[in-house]
Amino acid sequence: MTLSLDGEPLAYIQNGRYFAVKVAPGKHVLTDKKPDDNIEFTVQPGKTYYMRAEIVEAGAFGFNARFSISDESTGQSDLRRLKPGDADQIRNPKLIAGVPLK
Repeated sequence: MTLSLDGEPLAYIQNGRYFAVKVAPGKHVLTDKKPDDNIEFTVQPGKTYYMRAEIVEAGAFGFNARFSISDESTGQSDLRRLKPGDADQIRNPKLIAGVPLK
């Protein structure tokens, strides 16, 4: 899944992986390649948010991304089962935190 944040490339995320992203407070849009595959969200200062991205079947036309915001308990539980994303998949290293860059 190729992710963009606010119209700027962010990262390619593989199944079972995660990235931690630092964004400024305010409104943001996370998208995949298709215009309909997006989620708008508002970040408050000092808060942590857990965003989930899933691939869902879209009939004979392929697959779509589905984004959702998880509560803290669910998000932390999900992270324990995931691996960090690979550094070579990052498109915007200024926003990605917690992944060692090569």
